[in-house]
Amino acid sequence: MRRIFVAAVVAASMLAVPATAPAAGRSKPEAAPPSFMQSKAIRKRIRAAGAKGVRYSTIRRWVRTGVAGKRAAQEEPDALPCPTVDPSTADVYSGQCEVFPAGCTSNFLFKTGSAPLPATSDGRTAFTGTAGHCVDRSNQVVFMQRGAEILAVGTVVKHVNGGIGNDFAAIRVYEGLSLDPASPAGGPQGVYTGCDPQPVKYYGHGYAVAVGQGKIEGGVATNWFEREFAWTGVAFPGDSGSGVTLASGEAAGDLTHLVVDLGRYPGSDVAGTRMTRILSYLGGGYHLVNADRTTSRATRADTDCGPSNNGGPVLPGLPVGLP
Repeated sequence: MRRIFVAAVVAASMLAVPATAPAAGRSKPEAAPPSFMQSKAIRKRIRAAGAKGVRYSTIRRWVRTGVAGKRAAQEEPDALPCPTVDPSTADVYSGQCEVFPAGCTSNFLFKTGSAPLPATSDGRTAFTGTAGHCVDRSNQVVFMQRGAEILAVGTVVKHVNGGIGNDFAAIRVYEGLSLDPASPAGGPQGVYTGCDPQPVKYYGHGYAVAVGQGKIEGGVATNWFEREFAWTGVAFPGDSGSGVTLASGEAAGDLTHLVVDLGRYPGSDVAGTRMTRILSYLGGGYHLVNADRTTSRATRADTDCGPSNNGGPVLPGLPVGLP
């Protein structure tokens, strides 16, 4: 097996090292969900609305009248969790803003079977993905924003939150919701299985301390392994889960961590789980949905990049934090 390491300059503005750093891979400062979404009563009403969703103006009225409790009424936000500039008119799409159970970003669409993705979900075979640390448990309902509305998009069917290279969640999309696999950053089209340095890009909703309007970011990925990849770039809390593609459009994986680990990931400050690892984890029936609705599949068996523990010792005391 071969491993590619190309040193790059770490962006100084990315991450401050605290005096008491957490153990690598355990800190999880993803954006918190809006206070009103922590109300079971609000979530129940949004679920009852089905594919129609609920406009934020209606949710604000519920909050003001005490449906979400006194504390939520006092903390009522003036604007949507994400501004209403939407890259798609579909109900569920790549790069969507997740508002519960965490403030994160969805990555790609997936499906069981190799046939092209239909326009709407059948409630069984269509899935959307996010980071594993952006959900809490299986069968949990996940809520996302669609324009000026919030809707329940589906339930968690598989999730893993085991650190860099093991951080992904699959959400089965409810029946009747429209689907759009085309990422605002372009692609995906196929799965990257190589080990060479590559320019990468992603669309995420992170703005340092809050979820915000999505934007395209990028960088250069110089560390590729069996399970994970790492690059020099920019990421903030709320970007977790974002789908990362190469400049050519091939899917690299999802964005999950901010990294300061010069032994294992020289020159990199952002990392994620590789798409080949994601598809291995999901199992043989799952495929990545490309931007043109065709499907692709490649697994860890299709890569020859080696494990990251061959990259040298991890320097003690350097933190890893999830965006």
